[in-house]
Amino acid sequence: AAELPFALVLIGSPVLFSLAHTHHYAEHVKRQSSKTGALAQVAFQVLYTSLFGAYATYVLLRTGSTIAAIAVHMFCNRQGFPDMSVLASDDHRLARFRLVLRALYVSGVVLF
Repeated sequence: AAELPFALVLIGSPVLFSLAHTHHYAEHVKRQSSKTGALAQVAFQVLYTSLFGAYATYVLLRTGSTIAAIAVHMFCNRQGFPDMSVLASDDHRLARFRLVLRALYVSGVVLF
């Protein structure tokens, strides 16, 4: 990576990381039989995995440790994407805490 321009590593790595997740399209089509819905899900997944890929690249470049980047990836995979259904559904068991949860989500993103 020392021979590659820094900007290419910083941008190219997260883009390649996110594009590696496009294989989920076939799974989504099988599950919901809607190509449009599957495309929307994969597009969203590419967006958030590219953001995570940028963070993982930052961790790798900052620490110089592949183990640190792998550990961050393992933690992210274990946690999964936050359940946002509480923000839209009145039937969700945590719906009465919607305002607090919104504030916590926004606070988490800002503090990150």
